[in-house]
Amino acid sequence: LHVPAYSTVLLVWRSKSLMDHPMHLHGLKMSIIDIALPNKRQDCTLSKCKLNSVYESHEDVRAVAESKGDISVLKDTFILPAGGAVVTQIHTQEPSLWYSHCHLEMHHFDGMAFILNV
Repeated sequence: LHVPAYSTVLLVWRSKSLMDHPMHLHGLKMSIIDIALPNKRQDCTLSKCKLNSVYESHEDVRAVAESKGDISVLKDTFILPAGGAVVTQIHTQEPSLWYSHCHLEMHHFDGMAFILNV
């Protein structure tokens, strides 16, 4: 995922999984802007959840971030809820590559990871 250096970036994380995932980002701290939970009876089956459609548009994401104001709690790990979505905000610095992954080892090795290219 490519993001500009020396900027504020909003990232939307989504999951179709039936379980929560502890997501970790190396090298950068995040503010948790908002969390959307699914209606599990409506949005999930016995095998997976629908992709949460909250925050689909850039306008929706920006509106949520603006309504929250300045959030001072910074984290490098957060829980991505089963079938849910999380909006995070990061402040990038100099260009670098940062690794992000699920902290559950089997998911990490199954590919639940990506590189943030600042």
